[in-house]
Amino acid sequence: MQDTSLVFIHGAGSNADFWHEQRAAFPNAHYLNLPGHTGGRNGEREGKGRERVEEYADWVAEYIEGAKPARVALNGHSMGGAIAQTLALRRPYWLVGVALTGTGARLRVLPQLLELLDTDYPAAVDLIVARSFAPAEQLTYAQKARRNGTRRKTLRTPQAVTLGDYRACDRFDLMSQVDEIAVPTLCIVGALDAMTPPKYSRYLHSRIPGSRLAVIEGAGHMLPLERPQEYNRLLSEFVSGLGE
Repeated sequence: MQDTSLVFIHGAGSNADFWHEQRAAFPNAHYLNLPGHTGGRNGEREGKGRERVEEYADWVAEYIEGAKPARVALNGHSMGGAIAQTLALRRPYWLVGVALTGTGARLRVLPQLLELLDTDYPAAVDLIVARSFAPAEQLTYAQKARRNGTRRKTLRTPQAVTLGDYRACDRFDLMSQVDEIAVPTLCIVGALDAMTPPKYSRYLHSRIPGSRLAVIEGAGHMLPLERPQEYNRLLSEFVSGLGE
């Protein structure tokens, strides 16, 4: 049986560099840089951002079909998880599994955050970062450094692109459809996630037939950065099981 190609899809306002703690564990994976987002190995932006999850899903599908892998597992974080769900419902021939990291079947955004993203981008990024990590007093020095790095990287994403991402999230709602996802699914969430609380992942788990749920203690919304070893182990076990 051919190997499964793992495709990482970052979240709103982020870029492919978000997954730097995963690259050593998954060196042959595809780390996508969504249109309009600065980052990735070449550090360039490709085109403009989108304001609908479905449009990002179209772009991801085009990328995968151009790369021509025979078997693909998608791993999406937050908005990336919305993209992964959207593609899973389309049932492309190449999709064999999805990992849904810190995401939900609906991703409503605080009106205050949408307003700040439009009027005061640095303040909006501060709010996002504050809600995306475990409380500061619980973070190690390394985790605090990753938190500060996340702020810097998000500020490099053009304001209009990040605003479009969060508008796309606010419009996203598959709550009545996720039970139609028919590929193996892993739902992973941080126990302290304030952006997409664990109840979101529990809902996905309760609705997607045969899905698995993993709640990582002590982690917030950025669990791939906060608890990389545990996160990478869970993801590796899931992808390895897809070949059985």
